[in-house]
Amino acid sequence: MKNIQKALMMAIFISMLILPSQMRANNLPVKSSSPIENPVETARAQILLDRLDQIKSLDKKDISATEKKALKQETKSIKKELKQISGGVYLSAGTLIIILLILIILL
Repeated sequence: MKNIQKALMMAIFISMLILPSQMRANNLPVKSSSPIENPVETARAQILLDRLDQIKSLDKKDISATEKKALKQETKSIKKELKQISGGVYLSAGTLIIILLILIILL
């Protein structure tokens, strides 16, 4: 019985946190969906994405092992640079569920 009461109280608490922010969301100004705002960075990111497409479209059967290794290293460095350009922290849905479960258990 106490577990049901705790679960009900947590559901009410979470809904009180979520509902006011949803009501307020209509009044907030709309921000751009792109995290990249600098045009130089967007141009650089587009160049890097084009290079990744070129690497993916290459016929790797005719390439030697050392050239494949160099392409792999280049791909890794391009992906790292793209991550630095985009910035931000992203949480997956699984991470959010685990955080909520930990909060429920602790409270």
